[in-house]
Amino acid sequence: MIKSSTLYVIIMFACMNASSLPTIHSFYYSPSSGEQIRSNLYAVAADTSTILLDGDLTQYDPSFTDAVDGMDARKMSNFSENLGMVRGNTTLVIERRHTITVTDTIFYKLWNTHQQLYQLEFITSNLDHPGLVGYLEDTYLHTSATINLNGANNINFSVNSDPASSAIYRFQIIFASAESAVLPLTFTSVKAYQQNNTISVEWKTENEKNMKAYNVEKSIDGNRFNSVSGITANNFPVNNYSWTDAYPTDGYNYYRIRSTDINGEIKYSEVIKVLPSKATGDIKIFPNPVTDNTIHLQIGNQPGGLYELRLVNKSGQSVMIKQIHHADGTSTETIRQAQLIPKGIYQLEITKPDGSKTNISLVY
Repeated sequence: MIKSSTLYVIIMFACMNASSLPTIHSFYYSPSSGEQIRSNLYAVAADTSTILLDGDLTQYDPSFTDAVDGMDARKMSNFSENLGMVRGNTTLVIERRHTITVTDTIFYKLWNTHQQLYQLEFITSNLDHPGLVGYLEDTYLHTSATINLNGANNINFSVNSDPASSAIYRFQIIFASAESAVLPLTFTSVKAYQQNNTISVEWKTENEKNMKAYNVEKSIDGNRFNSVSGITANNFPVNNYSWTDAYPTDGYNYYRIRSTDINGEIKYSEVIKVLPSKATGDIKIFPNPVTDNTIHLQIGNQPGGLYELRLVNKSGQSVMIKQIHHADGTSTETIRQAQLIPKGIYQLEITKPDGSKTNISLVY
């Protein structure tokens, strides 16, 4: 792992452009306030080790201005992954701004990514002003994470086959006053599972405020969705909702949740799918080979209880151990790996509540 201090060296080489730089010594200028954010982009390997790919720096001080000037450094693109900050039409690798305020936002630009697991690291110094809060917004997952304003923050994220997951303006840090800051709505859980001849759709939310309603949308092809139910929002700090599809179709049934707030803003949950089982009880993996480092496990007509999963490589080593709680009937579990699994053939060993085992061969 490359230490974060290497960031300053990378910034020097990434920014050595005579048209955009004042003098080299300006890179080492330390504002008297000591207020700054160092942002690093890492690739996460299969063994969870990290490799530093790129980084940038934002500093705050009364002697700086918010305009892009000679105290800032423009970003020079490279052929690998790139991380920069956008101000107007300019992408920067070093930005020096006036004293931080509760209306500041850092708009990150991330490009040349690949389908893999990454990590963003934000090392903040002396930004913990009274009444100031900050959070990282992920516009792809529609989530927000509060960041420590005087310390290290590490957030993992994946780029998959969905083009929206590699959007160059996916991330931004938003600052606000503690009194007025409202974290965006977060879907903490969305699942669907078969119960006899019906499918139950359940979802949980946090940070729910000024929400108007939710709509369950259904599709039979995963592309064209239609609203099938409307539910009034509770607007509690933590919420649980459910809806039952009494008429599931043969083949896959796709569902997503659409939220609408009182101002008409709309957000969507992730898409989940269920394949109703009409045969005898079985356990299946789809698709196989596995895609996007994610296992979709369908438990069909099996007894409820605790199921233990163990993913084993050819050497007999466990690369994943997980427990899931299954209700009676049929359900689909989406199992996303925290780390990348190397390509190869694996055995998924499933221990049922009665102690019996099922083994499924799968390909990564």
